[in-house]
Amino acid sequence: MPPRAAAVFVLAPAAPLPWCAAARRAVGGACPPPHHRRRRPPPVRLRSLSTPAGGGRRLSPPAGGPSSRHRARPAATAGGGTPPAAAAAAAAAAAAATRMAGGPASPPSPPPPLDGGSPHGAILDHFRSRVVPPLSGAGHKGSHGRLAVLGGSASYAGAPALAGLAAARFGADLVTVLTPAAGGAAAAVQAFSPELMVTAVPSAAAVTDFLPRVHGLLVGPGLGRGEEALDMAAAVLTDVFAGGPAARGGHRGHIPVVLDADGLYLLASRPAVWEAARGYRGRLVVTPNAAEVTRLVAAATKLGFPQGPPGGGSGGDGGGGPDLAALLGHRGVLVAKGATDVVSWRPATGVDGEPVGQGGDWKVDVGGCPRRAGGQGDVLAGCLAAAAIWEGLATPHPPPPPSPPADGDGPAAGAPAVAPPTPPAAAYAACVVVRNAAAAAFAKHRRAMGAADVLAEVGGAFEELFPC
Repeated sequence: MPPRAAAVFVLAPAAPLPWCAAARRAVGGACPPPHHRRRRPPPVRLRSLSTPAGGGRRLSPPAGGPSSRHRARPAATAGGGTPPAAAAAAAAAAAAATRMAGGPASPPSPPPPLDGGSPHGAILDHFRSRVVPPLSGAGHKGSHGRLAVLGGSASYAGAPALAGLAAARFGADLVTVLTPAAGGAAAAVQAFSPELMVTAVPSAAAVTDFLPRVHGLLVGPGLGRGEEALDMAAAVLTDVFAGGPAARGGHRGHIPVVLDADGLYLLASRPAVWEAARGYRGRLVVTPNAAEVTRLVAAATKLGFPQGPPGGGSGGDGGGGPDLAALLGHRGVLVAKGATDVVSWRPATGVDGEPVGQGGDWKVDVGGCPRRAGGQGDVLAGCLAAAAIWEGLATPHPPPPPSPPADGDGPAAGAPAVAPPTPPAAAYAACVVVRNAAAAAFAKHRRAMGAADVLAEVGGAFEELFPC
């Protein structure tokens, strides 16, 4: 019989287990067990070594050592407790386990307050988290803003309609256009959309009687420069700026006022209106373009208003003249429109003449388009008004501080006349929304783009920045 050396072939390491058993029977002996059957040595258990003083030393396992159930226990302190380092480590591990299990996490630290140097993202985050009202379904018609637009005339019926519809697309619930009855524009304005409520007002008293129902006022779009219309608007603004009942009606503070187009002409041509505006305690937003900035600077110089630094608050044109942003009241905001919009505000003034709070200038250079079509400013004015209403509803105007004693002594002496101004995140956000809407409209229509095309993109631009 030939030797059985051929059985060595079946002892190759790659042979499966049945072949190894067959080989064992063929050779009549025992073959070494497979590699995967070899038993591993038991794990090493580490024990702590303590000294009588309690400052014991511990043997630490090497990196990649035994599992957690084989780790050494921490040494006990002299008092029988757990060492501080071990307690802190245990607390951190427990907190991490809680977070991984979906438990409550520590609240994040609040963002820093806004100032003139705040970045673009921080301003929009502030507007999103603190100003935009949530769509919870718990509100009612009008809870997200009721706006009155004073404007419109026979020649310019489209301007108040564009402004009102822009405010509605931005998110205001109800918009009423108050148009002077003498202009005969009520029917034309109403024909633009069934979403607008239109009222022909015969006098300034009819306007001031209506204002307690609303949260904000926009003056100027399509108003015209007829004396009767300007007299009506001047009387309304003087009453509102004086803090009468019309200024506080449906709002928890002084209602925000936005001046655009012929409202800016009124400000420059009626010194009494501008003087009243400088004392207003509510939010006042003016929206001049380059030509209107020039007119306002000339009017302020003629009225003898204080001179400011070159280009300060005047649209950033680098020229001299008054700082317009400082001439708009305690909470005034200048929105200088152009290739780059500039949103400016200045410190308030205390009773001692010293500045209260800080001012700043924010440049808005995102989006935009090279097309300049009539009515784009009206769209921006409506969005600014809606945003200002939300800002006012979210942060009501504080009550006026106590007057200082006559003798100049006591805790109220030297108290500021108003609270520090709030950085206008709402105005900045409205500019960003409209500029993005203009960019989207221009991408679709190019030279044929009109204000109605920008209006159609406002809702989508808002939703992209501030989704529900």
